[in-house]
Amino acid sequence: MIKNKEQSSGGVEAIHVVCMKTPAKRELFILKILIGGGLISLAVFAAWLVKSEQIGYFPLYLLLVLSLGYKMVRVLHEWYHYWGMKTTPLPKSTRTWTVDMLTTAVPGEPFDMIERTLKAMKAVRYPHTTYLCDEGNDPALIKLCQELDVVHVTRTVKVNAKAGNINNALQQATGELCVIMDPDHIPVPSYLDEVVAYFEDPEVGYVQMVQAYYNAEDSFFARGAAQQTYLFYGPMMMGMNGYGTVQAIGANCTFRRAALDSIGGHAPGLSEDMHTAMQLHAKGWKSVYTPKILTRGLVPNTLASYFKQQIKWSRGTFDLLVHVYPRLFRNFTWRQKLHYLLLPLHYAFGLIVLLDIFIPAASLIMGETPLYIEWYQFFWVLLPYLGFITLIRQYAQRWLLEDHEKGFHVSGGILLFASWWVFSLGLIYTILNIKVPYIATLKNDEDRNNWSLSMPNIIVCGLNLGALWYGLSRDWSPYSWMMGTYVGLNSLLLLIVIVAAQPVLIKKLKNWLQPFSITHLLYWPIKLVRQVILPDTYRLLRKGAPALAILLFLACNSFILMDYNPSKDIEVLYGPQTKATGGFYTGMYLPTGQEETALVAADNFQKQLGTNLNILSVNQSWAPESSDGLPVALFEHIAQRGAIPLITWNPLEVKRTEKTAKTKENILEAIAAGKYDAYIQAYARSIQRYNHPVFIQFAPEADNTEKYPAQPVPITPEVFKAAYQHVVATFANTGVNNVSWIWHPAEPQNIEAYYPGENYVDWVGISCLNYGKAAKDGKWRTFEELYRPFRNDMLKLNKPVMLTEFGSTNYGGNGQEWLEYYLPLIPNYYREIRSLVFYTNNPGQSWPTAWRPANYSAEIDWTIKNPNQIAKFYRRIKQESFIWQKPTFEQKALRPELVKTFRKNQEHYLTGKPGQYTLLVKEQPFYVKGVAYNPGHDWRDGHYPLTRQQLEQDFDAIKAMGANTIRRYSPSVYDNNILTIAQEKDLKVLYGFWFDPKVDYYKDTVQVKKYLQKVEETVSKFKDAPAVLGWSVGNETSSLLKKHYSQPYLSLNRKAYMHMLELMAERIHLIDPARPVFTSLEHSRQLAGELLAFGQLVPSVDVVGINSYYTQQISKLQEINAKFNPHRPYLISEFGPSGYWDPEYSLIDKNTILIEETNAQKATLYTQEWQSFIQKNKGNNVGGVAFCWRDRFEGSATWFGLTDFRGRKKPVYYALQQIWTDQTPAPAPKVQIVGPSGFLVPKTSFEFTVVGNFNPNSKIEWQLYKDDYLENMDVLEKIDQPNKVVVTLPELKGKYHRTNYRLYVYVSDGKGNVITASKSLIM
Repeated sequence: MIKNKEQSSGGVEAIHVVCMKTPAKRELFILKILIGGGLISLAVFAAWLVKSEQIGYFPLYLLLVLSLGYKMVRVLHEWYHYWGMKTTPLPKSTRTWTVDMLTTAVPGEPFDMIERTLKAMKAVRYPHTTYLCDEGNDPALIKLCQELDVVHVTRTVKVNAKAGNINNALQQATGELCVIMDPDHIPVPSYLDEVVAYFEDPEVGYVQMVQAYYNAEDSFFARGAAQQTYLFYGPMMMGMNGYGTVQAIGANCTFRRAALDSIGGHAPGLSEDMHTAMQLHAKGWKSVYTPKILTRGLVPNTLASYFKQQIKWSRGTFDLLVHVYPRLFRNFTWRQKLHYLLLPLHYAFGLIVLLDIFIPAASLIMGETPLYIEWYQFFWVLLPYLGFITLIRQYAQRWLLEDHEKGFHVSGGILLFASWWVFSLGLIYTILNIKVPYIATLKNDEDRNNWSLSMPNIIVCGLNLGALWYGLSRDWSPYSWMMGTYVGLNSLLLLIVIVAAQPVLIKKLKNWLQPFSITHLLYWPIKLVRQVILPDTYRLLRKGAPALAILLFLACNSFILMDYNPSKDIEVLYGPQTKATGGFYTGMYLPTGQEETALVAADNFQKQLGTNLNILSVNQSWAPESSDGLPVALFEHIAQRGAIPLITWNPLEVKRTEKTAKTKENILEAIAAGKYDAYIQAYARSIQRYNHPVFIQFAPEADNTEKYPAQPVPITPEVFKAAYQHVVATFANTGVNNVSWIWHPAEPQNIEAYYPGENYVDWVGISCLNYGKAAKDGKWRTFEELYRPFRNDMLKLNKPVMLTEFGSTNYGGNGQEWLEYYLPLIPNYYREIRSLVFYTNNPGQSWPTAWRPANYSAEIDWTIKNPNQIAKFYRRIKQESFIWQKPTFEQKALRPELVKTFRKNQEHYLTGKPGQYTLLVKEQPFYVKGVAYNPGHDWRDGHYPLTRQQLEQDFDAIKAMGANTIRRYSPSVYDNNILTIAQEKDLKVLYGFWFDPKVDYYKDTVQVKKYLQKVEETVSKFKDAPAVLGWSVGNETSSLLKKHYSQPYLSLNRKAYMHMLELMAERIHLIDPARPVFTSLEHSRQLAGELLAFGQLVPSVDVVGINSYYTQQISKLQEINAKFNPHRPYLISEFGPSGYWDPEYSLIDKNTILIEETNAQKATLYTQEWQSFIQKNKGNNVGGVAFCWRDRFEGSATWFGLTDFRGRKKPVYYALQQIWTDQTPAPAPKVQIVGPSGFLVPKTSFEFTVVGNFNPNSKIEWQLYKDDYLENMDVLEKIDQPNKVVVTLPELKGKYHRTNYRLYVYVSDGKGNVITASKSLIM
């Protein structure tokens, strides 16, 4: 930007000549890179916008797409011009031109203004003739012209407004060039010197200069009107210059007289300048734009003058588009065709603003949402698009001519928004062919209140505020808040213009408030913002746009990777990669038969080691015929030391009896067959009574055939696993929950074959004993040689590792140094090892070979010579040591008076005894027929907006199904809506609180207190809501802790969690004594133990809910409750199709892929479970809750759900409706996907067909997901037949690995019903 200051003659003040430097290639390259990024972001946004899953209420969605589409076209129009920016250098002048400079005057315009302009025109140095085209034939102007030697021209027949006035003067003017100057614009003396040389090119028809203003800061309207022109006269017009589409403006435009004559003079119309440019371009004349400020004029500074200008231009440009553009179309270049099509559409912005006002207001009133958008999509779809728009626009502002022009142009945007009705009126007038008189823009408009011109905005603002109040009073949800925000923002923008349009009123208010004014206190902060912060921000955006664009891209993608809901919650599907153990467990072996005396040695050893011993390992004989049970005294001594006994319980060491020798009985087969159940159950009960954590290592190293020669037959993997699983299951069925099970393989190659399974193993045990010369091969072994062969296969199990025997002899090396070297390596390089048990001595151990040391010792010496020395190498492990501490919240027995109060209050909502329990609502029996209403909980439920409209639709359907209760799992922003509408629909809500199973309830007292506070606040908030049936604290959290914590730390966490629930239940009863408290458990193998523990530790919970799915489990539910939970009723808090999580019960195909049950099978299961296992046991239970209302990404995309992802009813819905209301549904059609099975080859097309007895007119939809649900694969190719689809799986990059997909089909009847099917695919 270059500034020169010129002094005009005739008393005209100095004017700055401002020129723009030619854009550098580097700058244009960066701009094009930014535009490229912007185009990508726009394409991503547009593609996302038109996806079917984003469509909300279709009529509003359609209007929204129209609005956003228009805005995208405007953005593309803007970027299109930035891309082609070009400046035309001033040629060298070779001749002198005859020039006429014309300006106009109409009655009412200020005399001083015209005088100033005429004097400046006369002061232009280049030879020319000055003309005043006076429409009023004003004597004063005639006299002024005579004084200034200006040609005064007037006319008696006044046609074609400004164009006619100019054409009248052109009849007298004879110059080769003519300049059209507005009467308020003051030219610099060098004006013509900067222009005429362009006409050396005989094809140039006109040259346009910048239109700048000297009153832009006079008022809000002047500032806003000026801001609307800055980008247009800067980079936009520079782009037009590059494309040959320069727009002629009514001022500062110099025409070749021959060009004007070729079109019959200045073209008439309300937008005579644009009409003239169209005619000249159609005739083939070229145009030039030079970015120089050579004049300054006036911009409208009041609402009235601005609106009058805009209605004229709006009506004029629409008229040109409708009547002139079609006639001249064929004569335009393709760029001119595009230019004159899109430029008039600027004034269509009025209709778009009307849509922007209408859509959120209508959404609020109707309770509908036009668009479904999840919060994270803002960061990868919308934010990049908006960010690139901002950065490109700010970067382009380096080609604005003056610093004050740069910024966000907020005033211009607000004024443009409030002009919606003026622009719309121009379009309406065009359609109805209503004429608008040509009115010159007022230059001396007086300050006055403009209530009449503000009335359309006042009315719309009032309607908006009414919609805001009405909508939010009926619908209180995030989507209504978002729509309310838009409505409020729209109202604010209109209000700003309404207030600004009343200058007289503002002046009076200022005078009245002056004594109370605090503006002087705000002066410096406002000055700081305006003069420092905002300019620095603009400068940063302009200069740093490329770097900021890169940061925007990285930030958005990083945010997605870190916080995108599905990937963040993937642990919910599979659990964490490693489970917390609570620390590192250090142990010591207690020799058999010397346990009591060895405890003293253990005490000394831990002192020398400098850390507590967390484990003391003992052998326990397998003795079903002996009266010897658990060594209670020894174990109590161990517990008093804060340690945990590790029991090696090994039936394989039992010596063969005469009977077993004859029968060749395999003891493990006998165990699996249940022959030892009485002994196992008795042993389990003794462990249960011990009531402290215990490790049990059952049948260790069973895969070592040489270790157990007494066994009559080899121990096969199948036999071992059956026995192991049976023992663990027997303990669980006995209600034992304080055992950590250790599986101990002997050989690394047997890990996969002998592994008992995920649900049966807590730890993996490995012996790491360095026998040295006493080994079979006589070799001294490093720790790596002993451990590494096991490591790779063990890591796949995702279990903590315990070195159950860890030590070294001195046979062939130094055992002390061996320990000192390898102990520090374990915590640094083998993080899966979370425990080691020092093998310090074992008098009973036999030598593995005939080798003996020189002293011919009868026993192998594992003694640690210097424990004190080892202590310093044990520091890192010591830092991570498990520390036994008291639970977070000690169990507090209820005071007798509270117990009495609770039991008395319970009579109002729960009565009866086992077999006769009855839930009461308003003192009337209430049996729960519930539905788990899952929408709005998390990403797996689809994030559907629970607007009033959606809730009314869903609750009506739930009520029609015969249900009387919905279950919610956690507080949400939709609670007000749900409780209000549930009450209207006569439904009860089982209000739930979800507690994260990742939380360490044993240690994290801060989070526990937050949960307690949240429960208290929520119960206090909603205790008066009539729809609340009861409060449910926790859903399967106690069970799901197993995904994050290993035993025995898991047991400690569960106990701490139960303490928290008891405190919650007590406090809920105090806050809301009129309702029951529920909790929910998972029906797993640990159910019996959990029920016992809950009975002991959580007595204040009134009803225990159990989520039970598999027929094998729910059929035993009554029996388990009668045995382990006899003193309170239970609720089947979830039931439905077979689950997907337990490999023993789940249906799996030959490729180990889950088989999803058909719609008919699911309907049968729901019916059977309700009739045979829930309703049949009424009185012991208080009802059941069907899981779940809408499809959920769990198991598969259609595994659960009474309705699909679009809310269409499945056959399961009608099955429940039949048993709850006795309505007989029509038989549901059956569908099946037929196509290739097994492994599919990537980048190869395969055809799949849906077959069944469905109506041929049914709508068929296909989807393909990866089996983790995180990616919807867009690789489906639809063909002519709608019941067929072609799938081409992509080839994955990197190392080969198996990838599972699932193909889904939805067959809907157009009446709100759907049948689904799925098929697994493997690549």
